[in-house]
Amino acid sequence: VSIEHAARQLRRRFLAHFSRLRGVSSVFLGHHLDDFCETMLFQLARGTQLGTLGILPKSVLSPDVFMIRPLLSATKLDILAYLSDINASFVVDESNDDAGYDRNKIRHRVMPVFETVNAQFRAHFLSFAQQHLAQTRYLLAPLKPLVQRQETPEGICVFVSRSAFLALDSFLQLF
Repeated sequence: VSIEHAARQLRRRFLAHFSRLRGVSSVFLGHHLDDFCETMLFQLARGTQLGTLGILPKSVLSPDVFMIRPLLSATKLDILAYLSDINASFVVDESNDDAGYDRNKIRHRVMPVFETVNAQFRAHFLSFAQQHLAQTRYLLAPLKPLVQRQETPEGICVFVSRSAFLALDSFLQLF
């Protein structure tokens, strides 16, 4: 497991634990459009196929807690400008500048190239990912009645019976 992945798992466990202690049902996160695009590029580079690209506006943190990301349509510059306008302070994570992390390579080397190609690429990426998600949900709809979900210490596992799986169209068996 990479240090980035381990840190993400630790943050999620902390948020879930703290949410349960405080009786919180939703945690609002500050992910923005730049984070979304970086994540999408990172996923594509790692070979993500059908499914979610980028970051979902709402996802499950634990069985009784949701993560909500209301800023996904705002760029980092938009948010920083707003914070400056209202004279609000913020914290900068210094690890975001460490080029040793793959995500930071995308942030500091790849994203600026896309910016030179089209300054609106972020909005185009978001639109593409939303269309991709809608198409994926449509294509995978026949699987829903066959799927059994089970929570494990590692997360949620999905099971489909072998006979039901083999009865599916071969295209759907790829997923």
